[in-house]
Amino acid sequence: YFLKTGYDRCMRALTGQWISKTQASLANDVLSISIQRSIPEGATVARRHLDASNDRETRVLALQCLSRFGNEGDIAPVSKLLNEELVVYEFTDQSDIGSPRDGIQEEDIPPPGLDRKPPPRDVRKMIVRLNDLALAVCMKLGSEDVTAVFPKFQPNESNGIVLVDFAFPADDQEYHKLAIARWRQKHPQFAE
Repeated sequence: YFLKTGYDRCMRALTGQWISKTQASLANDVLSISIQRSIPEGATVARRHLDASNDRETRVLALQCLSRFGNEGDIAPVSKLLNEELVVYEFTDQSDIGSPRDGIQEEDIPPPGLDRKPPPRDVRKMIVRLNDLALAVCMKLGSEDVTAVFPKFQPNESNGIVLVDFAFPADDQEYHKLAIARWRQKHPQFAE
C-alpha cells in the first residue's frame, strides 16, 4: 500500500505514528522500514539507539537514518561516536582502487563463533569504522562537503549513506584520525 496512489500518504502517516512508539527490540526493523519507505519519524528511534549498549547493526542503521532524516541538532549526539573505532564493515578489495563499486567485493566478517581467515596476499582488506560513519553524518548534517574527507562518497537517496563509500585500507587508518581531529578543531563546541 506504500506504493499505491492515494494510500501512500495515509500509510506513511500511520507508520510514522507506530514507529515513534515501538520498543527497543524492534529498532532494526523500524529503522529499516523508516529508511526504505521514507518515513522521517524513524529519526526519533535512531536518536535513542546511538549508544554503545546497542549492537553494531542497530547503530549503523541509526546513523543511516539520521543522515537521511536528521538535522543540525543531531550533530552533538552523533559527534560522541567519533571516539569509537568499532569496525562495522569489512571486505576485501581486489581491484586496487579501493571500493567494491570498482572491483570485486567479498565480505570478511564470519558468522559468530568462527575465526576469521586471513585474506590472500594480493588483496587489500578494507574496513569501515563507526567513527568514520559518525564523521560523515556530522558533516552531512552540517551541510559540509563529505567528499573532502571521503572522496568516494555519493549521496544515496534511498539509504542516506552507503557503507562502502567510507572504506579505507585497514593498514592506513591515520588519515581518519587526522580528519576527525581537523573536524573537531573546526567545531570546538563538539570537542571530546
